[in-house]
Amino acid sequence: MSNGSLPGTVKKTAADVTRLAKLQAELAKQRVQNQAKRKGMFAGMAAGGGLFLLYAILFLLAAGAAGLAIVFPAWLALLIVGGGTFFFAVLLAGVGALGLRGSRRGPAQEEPTEEVPWLRAKTS
Repeated sequence: MSNGSLPGTVKKTAADVTRLAKLQAELAKQRVQNQAKRKGMFAGMAAGGGLFLLYAILFLLAAGAAGLAIVFPAWLALLIVGGGTFFFAVLLAGVGALGLRGSRRGPAQEEPTEEVPWLRAKTS
């Protein structure tokens, strides 16, 4: 130790602890910011991939309608593809709605049968 007095040493130690806490908070802030930037970048990539997937599905539906237009009139081919797409969308929405309706109830509450006696034994 140095030749300083005890109050001076305590003040210096308190200042060092405060500085360390501030540096730790700054480091945590930088880590969170870097993680948020990284996740934002990947979310943008996923959104771009979703957009291209949408265009791919639309082109495939158009190709299906064009293929059906060889056999049927164009209006009937488009009606068949549109109706099939509508049916699939309604089916997905219905399954999703049923799933959401069933999830309104919270998770089943378990009775703490084993924890209560253990807790009482620890606190007595």
